[in-house]
Amino acid sequence: LGFGAIRGHGLLDDDMGVLPAKGRLEFYNVDQVFDAVHALRLRPVVELSFTPAALVACGKAGEQPCDYAFGGSGAYKGLAMPPDSFA
Repeated sequence: LGFGAIRGHGLLDDDMGVLPAKGRLEFYNVDQVFDAVHALRLRPVVELSFTPAALVACGKAGEQPCDYAFGGSGAYKGLAMPPDSFA
């Protein structure tokens, strides 16, 4: 089709497993995505997307309710809240 670039959405989503627990970073899945894009000789257009759940205290007893993009229905749950701390 002649595409030279591809836009990916959701690199930091919980489904990618970048932040499985607060303070722990895992980039294996992101590396796999970029390796596949590179193998196809495409340029990635990077979009960081939603906040990983480990950075926001929400949804449990005594916490604020979680604010999900698209209403939080279905399997895709993009957390549309800023992190609790930027430190």
